[in-house]
Amino acid sequence: MSTPETKQDKEENITAAVTVTATATAIATADSSSSSSSSSSDGPATSWIGQNGHFMTKDYLGNEIDDGAMCSKLHKHSCCPGVCPPCNCLFHCARKCVSGKKRRIIIKEEGFDLDLTYLTDRIIVHGFPSDGIEHIYRNPRFEIQRFLDLKHKDSYLLYNFCCEKGRGYRPEIFHGRVERYPFKDHNIPPLDSIIAFANSTKRWLDGDLKHVVSMHCKAGKGRAGLMSCITLLRNGVYQTAKECMEHYDRTRVTNNKGLTVPSQRKVVVFYESLWRDIWKYSGNIGDVPADNAFVVPPLPSITIHAVEIQKASYDMLSGARVKIYKGTNMAPELIADSGKNKEGTLSFQFENVTLSGNFKIVVESGITWKLKAKKPIELWHNTLFMSKAVGYIDFDCKTDTLYCLDTTKDFLKKCGGEVVLRVYLTKKIEPFASTGTGNGDPKRVSGSGYEMVPMNDVEVTLGDAKKNGQNEI
Repeated sequence: MSTPETKQDKEENITAAVTVTATATAIATADSSSSSSSSSSDGPATSWIGQNGHFMTKDYLGNEIDDGAMCSKLHKHSCCPGVCPPCNCLFHCARKCVSGKKRRIIIKEEGFDLDLTYLTDRIIVHGFPSDGIEHIYRNPRFEIQRFLDLKHKDSYLLYNFCCEKGRGYRPEIFHGRVERYPFKDHNIPPLDSIIAFANSTKRWLDGDLKHVVSMHCKAGKGRAGLMSCITLLRNGVYQTAKECMEHYDRTRVTNNKGLTVPSQRKVVVFYESLWRDIWKYSGNIGDVPADNAFVVPPLPSITIHAVEIQKASYDMLSGARVKIYKGTNMAPELIADSGKNKEGTLSFQFENVTLSGNFKIVVESGITWKLKAKKPIELWHNTLFMSKAVGYIDFDCKTDTLYCLDTTKDFLKKCGGEVVLRVYLTKKIEPFASTGTGNGDPKRVSGSGYEMVPMNDVEVTLGDAKKNGQNEI
């Protein structure tokens, strides 16, 4: 528990803030000058102004990311980004309020009060390094730069997981040591992106004992939490997804509620399952070098024919609809919409929706005060981690399993703490009555209305996709 500040402490804080202002401004001005000339240098540009006047950056694959027009994000940018005002310490209260239960690092003698946590002495998680008006209530960008340069000079690699417009910045501010693996807030990244990121952290940390990785999303909690748990697992800090998430929950926040989105927690389980069940590697994952023979197997396809909500009443979801999305590096792509459900039913039909890799199912019902659709049930999953010899799969509210749902607290309370989303991977047929004649048709289930056909289009299951059947690295 922190002790109340005395008058002397406050004076020391103000003195420290004024003292570091000149240093921060000088550093920022120098970097601002170097970054403005970097795009005209002989090397490839890492950030530039596009033909449409938008700020452009690149992701880890070299794909261009449009960061948006300046007029759409004025509150996120400053005309004088290198200026750190002498009254910086006056903003600490606002920043603490926004960071909530997240742990902060406070070093009075150096003027630091940042939403930043060391998960280990080499893995750092923090909130977005902000500019413009946002720096009043989030981490100031050049304070993050000053902290990293002071504590880990020439030894840090920064990872940005944001995909929203205005959430990019010139990599030159951090001396070009920035990699971007973008995905949308409360969503999950593609599997190949996860593997590329994990191997990148392994390569950097193995390069020198002084090297550290520093990562952020917007709040520095959900997306950064997911990827930091992947980092803990990939670098051998822990050997199970559960241990990694428990460590993150107790280290990043004060209330043990760090990584809270079930689908994001599920991805950490996916990553462990990839090593243990698909690649069949039973040793310490941290012993495997970054450049190894393990590759993502071909992602199987599935076909969804119906979605049914169980253990919930029609009155709770009157006028509901189900949407199915395809996962991407940026925002998910809508590929099917069931339309509103029929009177008295919570079953939604689809015409052969075929998916491969990451996919998302969303149940929409009602409108929020922001005039956006309410989403009482959401589900992210990946086809690689689905069994093929089934006619349907039930997703429920049990956390940290391969088949968990994201549900709102209010909706779950109305359902008595339990709801099931059944996804049918079989064709719908007309219901029929059992005649008891024993016609020997194993595909039909009496009165079910569904044809229980194995998923013949799925070629890969857990344990079948290890490259060349080899266990060597």
